Amino acid sequence: MLTVSLGNPFFSFGRGPGGGGAAMLRRGEKHGRSVWGALVLGVVAVWGGLAPSWLAAQESRTWSDSTGKFKIQGKFVSVEEGKVTIERDDGKKVVVDLKRLSAADQKYVAEQQSDAANPFMPVEEPSPSRLLDRAKGARLRRPTASTTEQGLRPDWSSAKAVSPGLASEEWKVSIAAEKAAVSGKPGKAIAVPPKSHFFESAKALIINETCRRAVLGYTIAEPRPTGQSRLVLVDLDKNKSLGAATISGQFAPLALHDNGTQVLMRRDDFGFGNQDRLEVWSLTPSGIQKGVQFVPYDDAKRGPERDVKWGAFLDENRMATVSGGGKLAVWKWATAEPEYYLGAARGCVPALSPDRKFIAFATGKELGVLDAGKGEVIALKSSPSAQQPTLRFSPSGSRLACAAFDRLYVWDTATGGLYREIPYLGMNVMGEIAWPSEDHVLLGKKYLIDLETQVRLWTYEGAELAATSGGVTWFYVAQGTDGAGALVPARLPHPAATEALEKALADPNFFILKEGATVRINVDAVADPAEREKARTALTAKLQANGCQVVPNGAIELVASTEVGKEREITYQTMGMGFAHRTYKYREHICRIKFLYQGQTAWETAAVNAPGFIVHLKEGQTLEQFIKEHERPNYAFFSTVDIPKLLQRPSASLTLGVSQVTVAGIQSR
Repeated sequence: MLTVSLGNPFFSFGRGPGGGGAAMLRRGEKHGRSVWGALVLGVVAVWGGLAPSWLAAQESRTWSDSTGKFKIQGKFVSVEEGKVTIERDDGKKVVVDLKRLSAADQKYVAEQQSDAANPFMPVEEPSPSRLLDRAKGARLRRPTASTTEQGLRPDWSSAKAVSPGLASEEWKVSIAAEKAAVSGKPGKAIAVPPKSHFFESAKALIINETCRRAVLGYTIAEPRPTGQSRLVLVDLDKNKSLGAATISGQFAPLALHDNGTQVLMRRDDFGFGNQDRLEVWSLTPSGIQKGVQFVPYDDAKRGPERDVKWGAFLDENRMATVSGGGKLAVWKWATAEPEYYLGAARGCVPALSPDRKFIAFATGKELGVLDAGKGEVIALKSSPSAQQPTLRFSPSGSRLACAAFDRLYVWDTATGGLYREIPYLGMNVMGEIAWPSEDHVLLGKKYLIDLETQVRLWTYEGAELAATSGGVTWFYVAQGTDGAGALVPARLPHPAATEALEKALADPNFFILKEGATVRINVDAVADPAEREKARTALTAKLQANGCQVVPNGAIELVASTEVGKEREITYQTMGMGFAHRTYKYREHICRIKFLYQGQTAWETAAVNAPGFIVHLKEGQTLEQFIKEHERPNYAFFSTVDIPKLLQRPSASLTLGVSQVTVAGIQSR
C-alpha cells in the first residue's frame, strides 16, 4: 500500500532562472535548451511488497473552465503564481490558469488557499529527507536549479563542454583494480520472493561492490495506465534478501549507491522518449522514499535522444549519465546540476572503471577515456566502427571490452592495443556483457568466451539476468509465481566447461587457423584493380607474421571485398561559424575480409567510410567537400586490420557445451 505522510507535506521551491546553452561541433547532438525535471519528497511505499494505492487528501470533483465547454474530474493539488495544478482521476496532473476556471472553481481554490489545515500547501523548506544515509547525518542541499510541479530543471548554461580532441596513438591509462576476489567456492544461492504476476518482467540486477549489496528490479504494465515496479534488496555477504517493495509506475534500476540504501531509477515505459526521467529512491525500514527527480535530456526533441541509456554513481554526491543520442554528462545529482558533458556515439553505453575515476566511451570511430574528476579526455584513439557499443572494464581494469552489434572487441587498457576481435556468429548478445574473470567474458547473459584461445566456450541457459562481482557471477533464476526465485552464485568457467576446453585443445583439428595453417587469398571482389594487389600483399604479410602459409590451394580462404552500401544522413553542430545544425547525405562504402572454411564463415570484419565524429576543416574547405572526399572505400583498412591467430572449426553448436542454471545451481544437460 502506498501512503502519504501528512506529517511531511508536499512542498515546492521558488523558480530559478532558465538555462542557456553551450554548443560545440557534435554529430547529431543538440544543446542549449532548458530541461525540466522533478523533485518530490514525502511519498512512501510500504516495504514488504504490497501493491500501492493513493490516499486521497482532497475530494475528487468536477472542474469547469469559464466558458463551461471543457470539464475534467480531479483533485486540487496546489496553486502557485496563478497556476492551478489538478490531479485527474487517472493520476495524471494538469496545470491551468486560475483566471480560466469557472467562478465557482476560482472560489473553491481560494478556500483551499485559506485553509491552514491543507496538508499539501507549499512550504518554503522541505522537511528532512531520507535521500542520504541518516547514519551519516547527511541532508539534501537546497537545489540551485529551478523547480516546478514537474520538479528540478537542470541548467546547462554553466556546464562545461568537453571536446574529445584528436585521436592519437599515444595512450597511457592506469586504473586501480577492484579488491581481490575471495578464493574458494562461492556461497549458497540467495532466495528471493516469487514473481508477483506471470507478466512481471525482471529488468535489471545491479550490484555494488563497496556495500556488497544487490538490487533486483521488476516492472509490469498492470494496473493500467501506470503499471508498477518492484524492488528486492539483497545482502550478498549475509546471503539473504533484506526486503521487497512495490510502487506505482514503471521504473528500472540503473545504479546502487555505496550506502546500500539509495537506488538510481529510470522511468521505463514503452516507446522512444519514455525512458527519460531519473529518480533517486531511498530504501528505508518504512519503505521506498522517493527523492530527487529530473529529466536530464528534456531539451532533446527526438524520442531516443531524450532517453537515459546508462547511469552510475561516481561517489557520494556525483553521478554520470548518457542519453540515447550519446550525450555523456556528469552531475551533482542532489541538485540536478550538470558539471560537464561530451558527445559519444548514439546508443553508446559507457563503462565506469573499477576505481570509478574513469569513464570509457566510443564515438563511432574512436575509443576514448574520460577522467571523471577533472572532466578531461585523457586518451583517444581510432577504433573499429562499432554499432550500439556497450563497454565494460575487466575486474582489474586492465582490459576494456566492447559488445558491439555483431562482435566483441577487447583492448589492453594501459596501451590501447586491440587484444581480441571475436564475431558472434549466431549468438544473440543484445549489448549484454559481464566479466566473470580477467580471461573470460559473458555475453548475452549466457555465452562464455575464453579470451586467451578465442573459443566460444559454454552456454548457460535458464537465467533471466546475470551480473558479476569479486570473481563471482550471480545469475537470477525465477520460478514464476509459484516458487521463490534465487540469485545463484558461480565461478565461471565451471569444471565441466574447463574440462571440455582442455579436450578440444588436444584435438589437432579443433583450430582451423593456427600456426602452420595453409591459407589462400581471394581479392577478386575488391572494386579497384589497382588496390587488389596492395590488399593481397598486406594480407599476405599479416598471415605470414602469424605463422601461416599463403598458398594457392590453402585449406582456408581469406576473402577481401568492397561493396557500396546505403545512403545515410549525418548531422553536424557547427562551432566558430555560428551555431547551427546541418544535415548532409553520404553513400557508404564498405571494406570487408572474412575467413571461409568448407563454405562456412569462420570469422569476418568490416570497415565503413563514415565521416569523422569531429571534423576539422582545412582552410577554404567546406563540409560538403569533406564528406565527398570520404565517399570511397577505405582501402587502408586492408593494411591496418588485425586478423586472428586462432580460429576454431565452424560447427552447428555455438559453444562447446550447454548447462542449465537453476535455483539449485548449474546442472548438466
